[in-house]
Amino acid sequence: MGERADPFGSCALPRSAARVLPDQPKAQRDASTIAPTLVVMDRVGAEHLRRAIDQHQNWCRAEAVRDGRQPARDPDAPQLVEFEDDIRRYRSTDGSVFEKRLRDSYWVAGYAA
Repeated sequence: MGERADPFGSCALPRSAARVLPDQPKAQRDASTIAPTLVVMDRVGAEHLRRAIDQHQNWCRAEAVRDGRQPARDPDAPQLVEFEDDIRRYRSTDGSVFEKRLRDSYWVAGYAA
C-alpha cells in the first residue's frame, strides 16, 4: 500500500505562515531558512484562530473543493455563524438565515434554516 493521501488535498493549511514574495531569491523563499518569529496571542485570539481553522477544514470536506470544482475558500465565510459535519449556517446582511449542505461532494446552498 502506498503513502496515504492528504485528506484535505489542496485545502491543507500551509506548514509555514511566512509570507514570501515571488521575486525573492530561492534561499529566502525556502520556509526552512526563514527565522521563526515569536507571536504572542491571547485566549480570544487563539479561539478565533481555532475557529477559522476548524471552519476551513469543514469546508474542505467537500471533494469538489479539494479538486478545484468549488472555491478553496468559502465565499460566504464572513457570514458563517455555525457549522457541523455536513451543514453550514449563515446569516446574510439583511438578517435572513441560509444553509449550505454537503451533497454529492459539493456544498449546495439554498436550504432554509
